[in-house]
Amino acid sequence: MSEPRPPVAPPVAPPAYPTFPPPQYPPPRRRRWPLVAGATAVGAVVAATTATVITANTVGKSSDTAAPATITVTAQPTKPAPLPAADADRRTCQAWLAAGDHIHAASAALSVLPQGMTILDPGVRDNPDWTAAVRKAADLYRQAGDTLAAGIARGTTTILNQAATTAADALHTLSTAEMTWDAANGNTYHVVRETADTMDVFCERLAPR
Repeated sequence: MSEPRPPVAPPVAPPAYPTFPPPQYPPPRRRRWPLVAGATAVGAVVAATTATVITANTVGKSSDTAAPATITVTAQPTKPAPLPAADADRRTCQAWLAAGDHIHAASAALSVLPQGMTILDPGVRDNPDWTAAVRKAADLYRQAGDTLAAGIARGTTTILNQAATTAADALHTLSTAEMTWDAANGNTYHVVRETADTMDVFCERLAPR
């Protein structure tokens, strides 16, 4: 009596291929480096011959007709050396105080708007005086940002440097938001208020008056 044969495992199906068509690769191109090298050699011979002719023609000309070559060297501006941290912090905070003058002037310009009215109210753009006040405030916020950005001294304590950079960017953003009557004007103003409070805290700590 023969032994029973072990069951035969069913054939395993091959893995399915992607449904998208495979990429079509271009046929390999024959390397033509020798031809390119030969062409380069021929070009070099032609260039050498041409250079010889040009040199001969140049030598034959009178030397007093050739204009001397002018070499212009542009001096690269040198950055000032970093200040000691205490001095740099004080200069940066002084720039923040100067920026504050523009911020206060912007608030004064907007004070002509009636109580409770924002620059996004439709009546603002219908009133030439109110519109001019908004544009003036936007320009003053831009000046505040420029003043602060230009006054960040090298050597400023890192966290004060970062806070001042953020405040300058926030002032520029608020200026753009007001100049373009953007609906996010309130959000940008809130950012300026928060960064201003942050700058006050750091300056009171690092450069007290």
